[in-house]
Amino acid sequence: MTVADLIQVYEGKTELVSAEEKTYQWNNFVKDFNKDPRTKAIGNRMNVAAQLWKQVRDNPGSKQYSPDLLASYLDDKK
Repeated sequence: MTVADLIQVYEGKTELVSAEEKTYQWNNFVKDFNKDPRTKAIGNRMNVAAQLWKQVRDNPGSKQYSPDLLASYLDDKK
């Protein structure tokens, strides 16, 4: 991390996300994924959760589970 990066964090232009915070994001994503009743019928839930997490992680925006993600995934599998 450079001084310029720290200045951007200080000025609020970017957020500093620690490795620990990223782990919390994944854990919360999986917890919310497993709370969705539609996931009970899925055979390998962790594999599906990991695929959905990859989509969320690699795109800008919230790093949270949404039932729309699962609906989109299931529609794509048809």
